[in-house]
Amino acid sequence: MSEELMTRDEAVSALLAFVYSGALVLRRGVGYALIGATPTTFSWSAALEDIDGPAMPVDRYCVKIDRRSKKISPPEPIILSKVDLSEAILSATGLHLASLTRFTDGALSISYKVTVQESLDIAYVLQLRHYGNVASMDSLMALISKRVDPHVLPVPPVYPIPGEKRRQDTAGMGRQITFLIPGVMASITYPRLSHDEKLVFIRRVAFAFQACWSIPLLGTHLIGELTATDVGDEVVLSIEPDRHHSLGGPFSSVRKYLQAYIKSSLIALEK
Repeated sequence: MSEELMTRDEAVSALLAFVYSGALVLRRGVGYALIGATPTTFSWSAALEDIDGPAMPVDRYCVKIDRRSKKISPPEPIILSKVDLSEAILSATGLHLASLTRFTDGALSISYKVTVQESLDIAYVLQLRHYGNVASMDSLMALISKRVDPHVLPVPPVYPIPGEKRRQDTAGMGRQITFLIPGVMASITYPRLSHDEKLVFIRRVAFAFQACWSIPLLGTHLIGELTATDVGDEVVLSIEPDRHHSLGGPFSSVRKYLQAYIKSSLIALEK
């Protein structure tokens, strides 16, 4: 009789027990995400974060679980070496790495601030991202930069890494390089703004969202994940199944999308 394979829910329970057992440096909150799944293995990104402490880069680890034996592999740091960063910067920009430091991370990303030998006063951000199609994001950001007034919807220049889609499909995590826009994050300054200043800020955010409608969408209206693909000199948009909530699709109506979303939420409550 064949042994049953571990389910995703069982793997989550095993992962959390493993993380809180002391396998990682103990902080106050755990963040985890599925990087990849095969018929025999689950691969997770996991980290313990001090959610009440000051913002700082988080050390994330890859934890693999054998679905048949239930064995959990030792956690391996998810990092980019200096050689990795040098090769990525060179292939995307033609420039040579001068320095690197860990940078403020996104929700599940790992970020580096890098400078180049050719222009030490210019900096780039290289993010190692497991979530989202990096090649698609690069194409979509470039399209927005061309079609929308940058004073209304500013988007940092992106520098696609050749062959990154194929690499992300294999490794489970993609690398994205953008120009570093100097300044202070809005999330830091917004709470200190006056009421009138907040109104000005919100109006600008609203204009930015409104500008998104100037992007040429498909003639067929579907609900799902918007993806962008470079075809020659053109960017082709398409609607793919929803991945954020694993709802499937694409959906032909709001009603069908909401039905799938509510059903998924009810299933989650039962777990």
